[in-house]
Parts: sequence; structure tokens; C-alpha cells
Amino acid sequence: MGLVRHRRGLDPRADTALAVLPPGARTTRQWTTGDPAKADGEASAWQYCGGDPVGMVDDQGTWARRAPPPERPIRAKALRFAHQRIGKPKSIVYKWSHIDCNEWCVLAVSFFYDRVGSYAFNRDKYFSGCTQLYRKAKLGTWRGLRVVTSPKPGDIILFDKKDGDRHDHAGMLLRRRTRKTIEGNTTCEDGSHADYEYIEKKTRTGRFWDGSGGDGAGKPTFIRVTK
Repeated sequence: MGLVRHRRGLDPRADTALAVLPPGARTTRQWTTGDPAKADGEASAWQYCGGDPVGMVDDQGTWARRAPPPERPIRAKALRFAHQRIGKPKSIVYKWSHIDCNEWCVLAVSFFYDRVGSYAFNRDKYFSGCTQLYRKAKLGTWRGLRVVTSPKPGDIILFDKKDGDRHDHAGMLLRRRTRKTIEGNTTCEDGSHADYEYIEKKTRTGRFWDGSGGDGAGKPTFIRVTK
């Protein structure tokens, strides 16, 4: 028997026009009489539940054997969440962490991931600094954090903006090709509001990517969150 669709809650015997059958499909006696499905192979148990149609039939079990669609990576969920909060004040991060501090870039990243269910971040186990976050990721044993060399959107980016030997700023990679990021505790590019007070979308110059500025800036480190 083929796929049968039926509007839930209506008896197929009362209004057969609501039953939609694909070409070549056929119904069964159990369908036309409304009897509950029996273990005789005539129809799938999907057809009836307590004597009522459940809306679809898969008598060959192909739907049941079909694997569910893959879940979106946690980094994609965090990136979408972060993108929706561009232009929001730092108070939303402080409200989440219960901490008011000037260096809130890593808090913002922790906030983005925690709010989409990441196992690596939560309000009680957030990262207060770039060095702490880097060390955990470098070990590769902390709750799905690891350093990567081929970053993807949603990965965490740790900048070395000053002295070339330590990380001093964090953000989230939005687009690698155009060097777009989402960051907290940073300047506003268009001057629409005060610096260091809002979550911003940034375009980073080359010196922050390859250390070519000659001003002490080093190459960034990228961290992937897998759970």
C-alpha cells in the first residue's frame, strides 16, 4: 500500500475526498472500515493510533528506516544567535553572567554559545579571559573545544593585537573571505553608538590575520566548539 494522507481528526469514511493517494497507491480494508491496525501485515501501525488515522502510512517501513536529517552544528546555531544580537548593548551579557567588567569580549562569546545549548559554556563555567580559553582548547579535552587551522563561520577567533605573544581579544568569525567578525568590547565602525559598549560586526584588516602590520600584532588563533 502506498502513502495515505488524511486530515487528522476526521473519519475517512465520512469524507473520502480528504484522503490523498499518490498515483498507483491503494488503500486497504482496514483503512476503508476504520478498524484498528492488526499485526497481520495488512497495514502499518502508523496508519492508526487507537483507531484514529495519524495522518500518514508507511507500510514498507521506508520512512522509519530513513535516517533523520543531520543536526546543524553548534557553531552555526551560535553564529545565528550572535548575528541577531548585533547592535545590542553589553548589558545583555552582564545580565547573563552577573558580572560587570570592562574586558567582556570572551564573556560575549561564552554568552553566544551558552544560549544555544553548548556543553562547553554556561553561566557558571564561562571563560573570563582569552588565555584561559586558549589553554583549554589547546589541550583538546575540554568539552568539545579544539584549536583549528581551517576556520569556518561560527568559530571563535582569538586576536593578538598588541605584543605578538599572547591573545588579548576574542570574537566570532562571521565570514573568513571578507574577514567579517562579531565581537563584544570593541569599537563601532560606523560611529552609530559608543565604542566598547555594544556587540558589533567588524571587518578586520590584514594585520590581524597574518601579523603583517609591523606593529607587534600576531596571527589569530581559531577555536572550534563541537558540542
